[in-house]
Amino acid sequence: ERDQDLGHVVEPVAVPLDVQRFFDDFLAYWGFLAALLMGASYAQPGWDPDLHDPWTKALAAVGRRALPRMPGIVARLRATRREYAAFMSRYHLVLSPTLGTPPPPMGHLHVELEHDELLARTVEFDCFAPLWNTSGAPAVTLPLSLNGEGLPVGVQLGAAVGEERLLLEAAFALEEAVGFNQPLPG
Repeated sequence: ERDQDLGHVVEPVAVPLDVQRFFDDFLAYWGFLAALLMGASYAQPGWDPDLHDPWTKALAAVGRRALPRMPGIVARLRATRREYAAFMSRYHLVLSPTLGTPPPPMGHLHVELEHDELLARTVEFDCFAPLWNTSGAPAVTLPLSLNGEGLPVGVQLGAAVGEERLLLEAAFALEEAVGFNQPLPG
């Protein structure tokens, strides 16, 4: 499909990775970092371990269980950068939603929720950013629309590593053409 106004060819593409494996690895590494931070905080004089919220504790437990697999996990996450670069050699930009769901109500992602429920909600809500977090590639989100409840609906543009100029030029052009916080059509 061709966007006549902005001069771009837009085509649907599949995510260039094994999504389930990626999220499993991302979660394990995230948990590993939580375990490291918790360990460092325990070393502080007078630190009360009960101050860590249930989410952080559960995430750290995931990281500790994954510790024997961490070299493979880190290798696969590092490979994401190469896989993304190969994917982006065929495209200038990637357009995706910013989030997987509309903004949730207060408390929907509360750290006191049971770990598996909070994890499922977090992955559903923030399912696009981890690819850019891991690949090291630049991305920008633009709050272009408002849904029926008046909540922002964003689009995200991602570019290849080193293509920040292209990304910002496209973002500015899209902002000028569409504006911000426009009601969704229909």
